[in-house]
Amino acid sequence: MSQPAVLESEKTTKPPVGAAQDAPIEPNAHPSTRAVVTWPEIIEKLAEIDLDDYAPKFKELGFDSMDAFDTSDKGGLEKVADQVGLKPGHKAKFVKKFYEPAPTKSYSPDGKMRI
Repeated sequence: MSQPAVLESEKTTKPPVGAAQDAPIEPNAHPSTRAVVTWPEIIEKLAEIDLDDYAPKFKELGFDSMDAFDTSDKGGLEKVADQVGLKPGHKAKFVKKFYEPAPTKSYSPDGKMRI
């Protein structure tokens, strides 16, 4: 089940479903700093990798928001995939799509931490 193509500009300018209209969109932001991703957006992400057939199982197991699993932990995402019953190839696509490494900490020359 594939979704119609969406222009890249549409992805970054429209607020997430259910978000305040003036909420900034930061698609590459770490989960702890971005707007809450809603259930329809999870379905969209699954559809982008042709895994939306698994959506009912995700919801049944309580994985109905990004807060339900840690996207910065590949091992945790693999466990979610196993609980949902994803086949090995589907599991790899799911982890690749949903994994978002935690931001790394660095220090400026004056010793101040920056992210």
